[in-house]
Parts: sequence; C-alpha cells; structure tokens
Amino acid sequence: MKHAFVYAFASFVLCSVVHAGTTESGKTDVIAERTTVKKYGVRNELAAHKWVLHQIVGPAGETVADWPKWTEGREVALTFDRVGRMFGGVCNFITWQYSLGPKRDFNASQQFMTYAGCPSAALTLEELQIRQMAMANTLRLVAAQGLPPLLVIGIADGSRWEFFGLPSSN
Repeated sequence: MKHAFVYAFASFVLCSVVHAGTTESGKTDVIAERTTVKKYGVRNELAAHKWVLHQIVGPAGETVADWPKWTEGREVALTFDRVGRMFGGVCNFITWQYSLGPKRDFNASQQFMTYAGCPSAALTLEELQIRQMAMANTLRLVAAQGLPPLLVIGIADGSRWEFFGLPSSN
C-alpha cells in the first residue's frame, strides 16, 4: 500500500514537473525542477538506476490500461551504461545504442537480441517495447525530494513510457 501511494504521488509530481522547459542557460536535460545537468550527467544518472516500467500514456494523454502485462517474476525494465548503450527486454535480452541531443532529443537503435523460447504474452510485450523504442524521440529525467526518480521516454506518436528508477549496482 505504501508503494502504491508513493507511485501515485510520484505520478502527480511527474505530471506537474515533467513539463519544465528550457532553462535560462538553454539546457533542457531535467533532473530536478531547478537543476540541469550536462549530457554526461544524464548518462551517469541513467546508469545509476534500473528503470522499471510504471505506465504507458497514449498520444491523447490517457493512461493505457490494456498494455500487455507479463508477471512471471520479471518486470519491463531498462538499464543503461555510461557509454551510450541501453539494455532491456521482457524475456529476451535486447541491446540498443542510444544518443542524446541538446534538447532532450533521444534516439535508440537496436543492436542485439537473443531469441529464447518465451510465453506469447512476454513476446507480445517485448514486440511492443521494440517498436516503441525504435520510435522514441525524447528522454526526460525528473526527481522530486523523497520520491524515486522518473524516466519519461517520449514516442514519435505522442505517447510516452514512464519508468521509476530503482538504485542499481552500476
């Protein structure tokens, strides 16, 4: 119950903070409401967490409730390294090369994928993840005092994937 409250509150904070625009200095990589970091600071922050999918928001801003969920002990999660690789997958292991631009531009291109025998629900979700990451075009990081950091990956169709950050061993 405590986690549900934290996630609900974090979602509220996300909606109110994530719309922060370009700062006076022109930097737009948002880590906190009043703090900006350089490109490599974003990479360090990405690498410091395991990013677990919290929700998918559709192009009209609606929460997508019917995205395929697979709960056999795995989460839809992403991890990053500091040199531009993103790792994920639901059942298989997928590697993307990613780049960050000066205005929260984000591009991910798939580099590698294993092909394990997976349940159909896992494959459906994994295929959705692959399609959406291929169309990803923005990345925002948001932090609020006492809440887990949020990673928002914007998709070209106007939808977005929202992830909560958990401390990583990186």
